[in-house]
Amino acid sequence: MTTDTRDQILQLRNEGMGYQAIANAVGEKRDAVRYICKSRGLGGKATEKMISDGRICKNCGIEITQPPGKGRRRRFCSEACRRSWWKKHPEEGRKLDKALYQGTCACCGKEFTAYGNNHRTYCSRECFIKARFWT
Repeated sequence: MTTDTRDQILQLRNEGMGYQAIANAVGEKRDAVRYICKSRGLGGKATEKMISDGRICKNCGIEITQPPGKGRRRRFCSEACRRSWWKKHPEEGRKLDKALYQGTCACCGKEFTAYGNNHRTYCSRECFIKARFWT
């Protein structure tokens, strides 16, 4: 296999073609194409690779047109696709589990869970007022 063929295989894989389609296009065996792609880090399903690169919509699979210049890479082709995908995958956006902190109230001694603030001292507003003004 020549280096031109290898370059063509890698280019077609980056465009999102599957192993068999590339093998048919360049006239090689599917397993040879697969070996070359996997050794260069282009293994897995082609659509998953294109989704992670941000070239196709995560919801419908339509190619995304990214305007040149500023801004982060789009993951969805439209607002409707974005909403639909998040409705189907609510567990993907759960940051709640990462930002929960356990503490003990300085006023009443009760155990409490705080979200997003690991320096919280009191379990409630009432305990804060009691400790601040009535002691």
